Amino acid sequence: MSKLTALEITNLHAGYGETEILKGINISVEPSQTVAIIGPNGAGKSTVIKSVLGLLNVISGSISMNGVDIVGIAPDKAVRQGISYVPQTHNVFPNLSVTENLEMGAEHLLSGEALSESRGATAKMGARCFKCKFIPEKS
Repeated sequence: MSKLTALEITNLHAGYGETEILKGINISVEPSQTVAIIGPNGAGKSTVIKSVLGLLNVISGSISMNGVDIVGIAPDKAVRQGISYVPQTHNVFPNLSVTENLEMGAEHLLSGEALSESRGATAKMGARCFKCKFIPEKS
């Protein structure tokens, strides 16, 4: 029996309208693992996240979270599953710090301890790096 991954993206092809941006992306995120998607502008980083959130057309491939297929999931359901997205262009809330903006995306999922851990990690990175965690659904 294989170990369950928090997020598994297999041979993902997705894009905007007729334009295919992602051509066979594979990503595996284990529970409690932190993963960064890094690349130049136009490489498809945001396209991967928007595909996971159900915001873009997935042409082919699979996306599963905790073993459940989430291709085409409604964005509000994705958020309830623990997936959030904070856009990089302009702060969503310009009067908040980077840390506070990131926490807004996951506030309903974070316990007091997790929130404290998130603040500490962001402070260590000097708030220059996006820390992304897939947090399991609350029981």
